[in-house]
Amino acid sequence: MRVLHLTKVQGIGGAEQHLLALLPALRARGIDARFLSLDAGGDAARFHDGLDKRGIPWERVACGLDVSPRLAAEVTQHIRSARPDLVHTHMVHADAYGSLAAHVLRIPFVSTRHNDDRYLLGPFRYVDRGLMHGVRRIVAISDAVRTFHIAAGLPPVKLETIHYGLDETPAVPSEVTPEQLGVPAGAPLVLTIGRLIASFSIAQLLAAPIWGRVSDRYGRRPALLIGLSASAIASCRCGMVGRINSNATPSLCNRPSASPKTAMWWRISLRRLPGSTKSTGGDTPRRLRSSSSGRSEEICSIRGWPT
Repeated sequence: MRVLHLTKVQGIGGAEQHLLALLPALRARGIDARFLSLDAGGDAARFHDGLDKRGIPWERVACGLDVSPRLAAEVTQHIRSARPDLVHTHMVHADAYGSLAAHVLRIPFVSTRHNDDRYLLGPFRYVDRGLMHGVRRIVAISDAVRTFHIAAGLPPVKLETIHYGLDETPAVPSEVTPEQLGVPAGAPLVLTIGRLIASFSIAQLLAAPIWGRVSDRYGRRPALLIGLSASAIASCRCGMVGRINSNATPSLCNRPSASPKTAMWWRISLRRLPGSTKSTGGDTPRRLRSSSSGRSEEICSIRGWPT
């Protein structure tokens, strides 16, 4: 049986590491596993070298724009030439172009979902459902990822959980555990606080020139109202992100997170939004002086604003 795997390659991440372990194991079990690389440049050569070292037959097509009729035609041509019995796609670009080619060539295909990509909860979910029409199976790397994709609208009957797994148990742990550092069991941990705090100031610095132009063109009042409203919404939303633990729920809909990092990145993103809108704060003293009289200089002096 010949199985053609394909994914977009820019380096070696989790999916690529998985493929470097999976493809040799499949070939050792008598399956003719091959690979088609949607080569996006970057550090793709390192992954291709890994395929060569493991004796995996592979081909490549250049992957530039996300939406490319040329790429669709080349992927279809390569799959037609390879004549696989099954097409196995990994990640969104391969899901899109691989499934289209499989439909055109009438070849069975399966897809592996490695992440809980949040864009699949937006309008793109309908595109994804269309692409997965006719898929034989959708493999999720964890139960949390499976639950996420069920929430995104994929058919539960076609979703199967197959964990990454290890061939052998590691002789030593990959990292120091909290207990080894003297942290009591069950104690709450706060992670990457430095990054969380810095993201606010960095966003504020980058957005200041933009808000200056908005204020000059449309006036101080609209800039203040937009900035304060966005800041209030983001601050409230940040407080609603789940706790940073293995059961983190990064949304109001109680969608499970595949990784504790998800809630943290939601917090960082939501922290950047009020930071970028806080740049409108420079208009506050000017707006106060222009709209009030009498006590305006006293108020500015108390707040430390220039008069």
